[in-house]
Amino acid sequence: MTSPSVAAALKEADRCVKCGLCLPHCPTYQLSSNESESPRGRIALVDGLLRGRLKPDATLKAHIDSCLLCRKCETACPSKVDYHSVLDTAREQLGGSSSFAKQLANPKRMRWLSRLGRWLPSIHPLLKLNKALPEGGDPPKPGVYSANRPSIGKVGLLTGCATSVYQGGTLRAAIKLLNAVGYVVVVKDSAGCCGALAKHSGDSVLANTLMTANAAAFKQVDVVVSVATGCSSYLKEEADFNAEDIIGLLADSAAWAELSFMPLPMTVGLHRPCSQNNVLKEQKALDRLLASIPQLSIVELNAKVNCCGAAGDYMLNHPEKAKTLRQPILDNANAQSLNAVISSNVGCAMHIAEGLDNPSIPVIHPIILLAQQLEPIAQER
Repeated sequence: MTSPSVAAALKEADRCVKCGLCLPHCPTYQLSSNESESPRGRIALVDGLLRGRLKPDATLKAHIDSCLLCRKCETACPSKVDYHSVLDTAREQLGGSSSFAKQLANPKRMRWLSRLGRWLPSIHPLLKLNKALPEGGDPPKPGVYSANRPSIGKVGLLTGCATSVYQGGTLRAAIKLLNAVGYVVVVKDSAGCCGALAKHSGDSVLANTLMTANAAAFKQVDVVVSVATGCSSYLKEEADFNAEDIIGLLADSAAWAELSFMPLPMTVGLHRPCSQNNVLKEQKALDRLLASIPQLSIVELNAKVNCCGAAGDYMLNHPEKAKTLRQPILDNANAQSLNAVISSNVGCAMHIAEGLDNPSIPVIHPIILLAQQLEPIAQER
């Protein structure tokens, strides 16, 4: 009997009319000009696999695994095919799994490895990337953080896995800004990895376990917020609770216009993650937030290029492809006199930081700059 997920994937695959409008937008097709490395080609492979017409051999699996799930193809598809769900089903059927996903499911263990990796980065590929990021510090402690003005709601801040390990300062900045616009922020030790990496690696059991744990941790909040666009996009689509990205939530806040920010006369390179562009579609929201900082000059690093190649654990499993895809962004960054690079996804930040010519240029989340420049008086109202 065909499972509901397979039936749904086959129905979705049937909606692809093979028009080819996705081809110019697919990073892997642009690298190879191979139809099997394109969205419509992969959909055809998945259809054959799920109908039993193709064997799940190494070649087929390689083409499915090679997809970054950047989802740029979905924005170009006239039929609005839900491409990522087709790929997720295929990877589950192929028995895909990620040891990286299992490791990240335990942030405390990853935090210990991260500290070790500052001294011995060669013990794990991930830790080589860890050394490229500026020291983020510890994540905020579990507790309730009061708003600086009459409360407009209660937010559960998902500290996550990689974010809690590598971007503790970003989480503290998130609390500062959320409190400033009127949100009470709840941090729970029982919440952790969102499960996106497990889901996209074919391990729906682990993904569902992590989702259930997060739902239980944040029963008493109005919305769950993430600072990593990869996590936010996954939760907004998959969770049965209200979830938002920090950028969109702040930009939609009525109180944001009442905040004041100190001038920052510097030039930053802006990287926009695929999850922000293609799923959350928060480009204008981010622009509005950054425009709040006077004298901040912004250089777009990937306005005319596709995915940076990070894509969860893609940069670890397909390092050469990931580096090739990253290079145009690095070329743009290295050609500018930048004081910093900003990116809203921790994996992208790590990947970009590892490749910059000048290691002294920090790669940070945009809300770090916003929290840093927030006028103190705004928090005392």
